[in-house]
Amino acid sequence: MAIRTRKNSVSACDQGVYRTQERHRRPGPHLGLCMLILAIWVLGLGSAPPGTAQATGPEAVSAARDAEPNVSGPSRANPASDHWAGLIDSVQARRLRGLAMPSQDVTLNSPLRGTIQDILVREGQQVEADQPLVRLDDRLQTLAVQGARLRAASEAEIDRARAERDFAKLEHDQKVAAGDAVGRWEIERAKLEWDRATAVLRAAEERRELAALEARIEEQRLDMHTLRAPVAGIVERIHARPGVTLTDQDPIARILVLDPLEAQFFLPVEIAARMTEGESVLLGSFGDAPRRLNAEVRSIGRLVDSGSGTVRVVMTIRNPPTERDQSPAQLPGGLAVQLIGPGPRTADDRPD
Repeated sequence: MAIRTRKNSVSACDQGVYRTQERHRRPGPHLGLCMLILAIWVLGLGSAPPGTAQATGPEAVSAARDAEPNVSGPSRANPASDHWAGLIDSVQARRLRGLAMPSQDVTLNSPLRGTIQDILVREGQQVEADQPLVRLDDRLQTLAVQGARLRAASEAEIDRARAERDFAKLEHDQKVAAGDAVGRWEIERAKLEWDRATAVLRAAEERRELAALEARIEEQRLDMHTLRAPVAGIVERIHARPGVTLTDQDPIARILVLDPLEAQFFLPVEIAARMTEGESVLLGSFGDAPRRLNAEVRSIGRLVDSGSGTVRVVMTIRNPPTERDQSPAQLPGGLAVQLIGPGPRTADDRPD
């Protein structure tokens, strides 16, 4: 009985120890309350600085959009923020200047040796494509054309060859009809003579065809004695005078195509990279009567100059010819221009 009572007392003691340990492990209600207060205080510091009002509702959504990084283009809050127009003011003016040159500058040389007979245009005259400009002395070439045409039209050689062919055929037919009255060798000889006359006729016909081609060549040479404008433009200068003998290396006239003009720029890469081909831009001209000109981006270079950090950009300016008393006058080539900014959607090359 004593032993049983001791075991029971030990078991009760052990149970009291276990209850005490569990009581210490389990957090009390005051500890959980402190942890909750601490968490609320930490979250309050991370959301906004002390003394700062936190935006809610639509204002918070707008602020979050503005804070998003720009990954795929301009910011949604300001779509034009990345346009090159915003960089104009930060670039030196001299880096935005270009030169408006004729879109074509053609120097006309003589295609053959000859003497100038007549000048058909004057300097400063507007000419159309294929319009005669200068006429060379063509008297000898005119005679060459007449002779070539006569040879091409001649039928005498062909008529003679055809007659010989017909006579050879008649002889051959007669000897074949005679049969045994003539020898086999005579028939073969007549057949060969017929074949020879047929070949002569074919050669005469081919020579007539060649004569026709030679006549066309001589006609082309005669046409080369009249020098024509290869493009429509302005006759800038006439280098030769009547009576001067030319070689195939001597310049005769210079023609400029002023409509359109081509303005060439070397723009900073940060501006050129934001431009697009076909985009309308606004230019300004220098001089006594500066003007604003609408232009269009024709091409943007793909090579950056490492020394200057610039890219070649070519723009076109419509520049139709005008009469002397009309205003504004047609712009000359070699005009200095400066990039001002983006142009209107519909280009009007004369926004004065």
